[in-house]
This record gives sequence, structure tokens and C-alpha cells, in this order.
Amino acid sequence: MMKKVILITIFFLTLSLGAAPVAAHILVTADNIGATLHIDPDDDPIVGQSAAFFLEFKDTENKFLLADCRCQAFINREGEELYFTALKAINDNSPLSASFQFKFPAKGSYELVIKGVPIDAGAFNEFEMRETIAVEREDGSAATLIDSKNLLSHWPKLVGILVIVIFVAVSVVMSKRQVRKQSLPGKKSL
Repeated sequence: MMKKVILITIFFLTLSLGAAPVAAHILVTADNIGATLHIDPDDDPIVGQSAAFFLEFKDTENKFLLADCRCQAFINREGEELYFTALKAINDNSPLSASFQFKFPAKGSYELVIKGVPIDAGAFNEFEMRETIAVEREDGSAATLIDSKNLLSHWPKLVGILVIVIFVAVSVVMSKRQVRKQSLPGKKSL
């Protein structure tokens, strides 16, 4: 019985520790045009280091191309514009992809604003997208488990470990009770 408990515990512990957190990209939308946003490193910018922004635009009406757009990206903090750039296609093979870089000066909350106006009127609908970006890391060192954002990204592992610990504790207690019942002469179990 105890061998089964140990093997099951090792199996589930291995599964829970092997699951890596996934950095999710951010979907920013405005009417029929949207953009998938990825910020390198790991969708978690670092203060004082250049963050690379990658945008992959999507259009439900298939009218939008970056070449036909006066697209701009702004980074604001507390209503103040810190950065502005025109968005252009990365290359001819990626007519809906744009990128730029920005170095965040301090920890805090920033707003990314993406505006698009068609070069030729009616090519697509003018749009404006907004996304809040939280900058919490101050250096390139790996985030610690105590960091609340990192802790939240590991919650499935922590829950898995907690379930395993509870399972093992209950199994040990039940095993001891079973041994105690068998060792007490004259007692009948109900």
C-alpha cells in the first residue's frame, strides 16, 4: 500500500513540477481590427533595458495592410507621452507585422496606444487601441517566487504540490490507523 502511495506521489509531483508557465500574448482590439502584442523579454519588460514590441495585425474584413496605414504607436505614463513611432511592416513577407523598441525608465503602469488612419479614405476604418503595460522588474535577473506576478504564474504547480502533500498526509494517517486497528486485540471494527 505504501509503495503505491509513494509511486503516485512521485508521479504527480513530477507532472506538477514539469509544467512550465506560458507567457501569453496580448490581444488588443478596436472594432474589426486587432493586433496580437508580444513584448520581449517574456511579455515582462525590465526597467532600463530595451523592450522589443512585436505587433501582428488582423482585420476581420481583410482590408488592412500596414503599407496603406498611417499607423503610430505611443507609450504614455500618467498622461505624458514618453515615446512615439510610426509603424511600418517588418518586411514584404510580413505586411501585417510591425515592431519597435522602447526602454522603460521606471517601474510602474504605462499605456500603449496604437492609432491607425488609412492613407486612402475608406480603405479601412480608422482605429485606436489601448493597452496597459505593467513594468515591475528592475533588472535582468530571474523573478523570484516571492514576486506576486511570478507567484500567480506558478499557482497550478503550487496547488498540485499542496494536493500531493495533503494526499500523502491523509494516506500516512490512514495507514497508521489501519496498523493500530490490526494491532489492538479484542476490538471489532464497525
